[in-house]
Amino acid sequence: MVDSDSDNVANLLKDIDNMDEELFGRKKDATSRKGLLNIDNLLGNPQKEKKHKKNIDDFFPTKKSTVSFMDELSDGEFQQREQTVFKKNKTPEHPSDIRDTTTIATTDDYSTKLMNRTASDMEKKFAPGFSRRGASSWTGKATITESKSSAGSKADESRRFNDSSQLESTRSRKNRMTSSSPELPGYDRMQWMENEINRLNREIESLKRKQTVQEEALVEEWKQKVKRREQQFEEEFASLEENHRKQMSRLKSEQENVSQSIRNMFHSQIETLINGQKESKNYEEMLRKMEELIVKISEVTINLNKQVDKSNSDQSHYISFREQQLEIREERIKKEEEWMANEKQHVIELNLKLQSLYDNSEQNTLKEKWQVREERQKLNAEKEAFKSEQLQILDATEKQKIEIEASKSNFLREQHDLIMRVMAAKSSLEAEKSAFDAQRQQDVVRLKMEAEQLDHKLKEVQNAEDILQNTQRIYEQKYQELVALERALIDECFELERCRKQLESIQNDVRRKRNPRNQQFQQVMPSLDTNGPDFITDPYVEEKPNRREKETYHAILKMHAGTLESATSQQSLNTQT
Repeated sequence: MVDSDSDNVANLLKDIDNMDEELFGRKKDATSRKGLLNIDNLLGNPQKEKKHKKNIDDFFPTKKSTVSFMDELSDGEFQQREQTVFKKNKTPEHPSDIRDTTTIATTDDYSTKLMNRTASDMEKKFAPGFSRRGASSWTGKATITESKSSAGSKADESRRFNDSSQLESTRSRKNRMTSSSPELPGYDRMQWMENEINRLNREIESLKRKQTVQEEALVEEWKQKVKRREQQFEEEFASLEENHRKQMSRLKSEQENVSQSIRNMFHSQIETLINGQKESKNYEEMLRKMEELIVKISEVTINLNKQVDKSNSDQSHYISFREQQLEIREERIKKEEEWMANEKQHVIELNLKLQSLYDNSEQNTLKEKWQVREERQKLNAEKEAFKSEQLQILDATEKQKIEIEASKSNFLREQHDLIMRVMAAKSSLEAEKSAFDAQRQQDVVRLKMEAEQLDHKLKEVQNAEDILQNTQRIYEQKYQELVALERALIDECFELERCRKQLESIQNDVRRKRNPRNQQFQQVMPSLDTNGPDFITDPYVEEKPNRREKETYHAILKMHAGTLESATSQQSLNTQT
């Protein structure tokens, strides 16, 4: 019914333009019918109607006219009558009132005939048994009113057909009557915008997932590095202890040998002294032996000092080599931080592109809205149909809103369970960390006790403890840098969520701006047809959401899940700090 009314108005305006062209020599203006096409496009799109309803005849039943004089006229009769009408219009002797009455009668006659003609066109387009189904879909009152209207239209046509001036453009109207295929550029653009926003949200979600995977890989890599480093440190420390133990055992054995030789020497000296008292001749030889022994002792002490210095130099070289390795690792970490900054810049650029795309779409919608407002002033006859469609759309949106609220409650329940599982996992990780710290503290205490037992190893053990503290400090610094990097990523996620909420708020504002237009049509609601049914289902929206709407809902739920996970991670970091 909406399509037939829009076709009636469109054909009426086209015929008026053709009449002006034929009478006054004016050219057709394509821009004058642009607004009508926009209104027709807003009223519906046949391609989209087919997606929702398989047969539109169930919603817009009509009845074929029983009497029509338009098909019975031949081409010659139409041409003769058009020529007579042109001659009458060109003569200045006709008064203005007769011209006005003729025009009014012509338009009235055309409107009645056009309704019958559009009914037959609708039957030819959509279904051959359209009139039979249409009669059964409505109430008995509709059948009676249709029979009365067909009888009245038959009588009016028989009376008006005798006047040749009323049929001046019947042939041209018949040739130009086409079923306009209403399109909906505004609806297509909004659908395209929603698809584009969904696509960008999916890209953002994919970037978030890639970022989380990279972060997890980076954390796992650092954990492995720390484990390898601890293993290397333990192996090196064990090797140092083994070397030190071997050196000390060797030095002890050498010291025992030297002391044993010195004791033997002293015993021999005592014996020589005893013998020297008896034999004074061997006194000089005994002094010479004593000097040789003293020289040997000095050489042994010099060798011992050299070995100690050599071990100290080896340890200093090893410490410098480890420091160089740490500097190389710091440079590698700086490079990774620069790479993360570049990824952050890429996300910011993507956000700016999304904002510019939304601004352009908003400007286009504003321009089209002004065009629709200008054309609506010329076509007040379409208000009733437009109001009915708006009410149906509002009912559909309310249903969708209820479904979204239900899905939102289910999502929040699942998210609460997920948060509880995350907190339990976090507590277990903290317990493992505390056990690891306790074990490490016990190892340090044991090492200190061993260092106290070995006083002559105090210097080497202190150096080892300094190295351990430096490595622990560097590990803590790297861990703090990782925490700062994670916080920066969480801030970026919140920024993206804020931009998405701004987009949703702007879309809601645009929808609220469209709602005041619906209030203007409430005054003409009593003039609707009371013979029709109390409620007509929406031909454009199904009761259940289609696959595209489900995908958008899943995308929104995934986005909220990502934001809640980031919020929980930030809360856990705050509790740790």
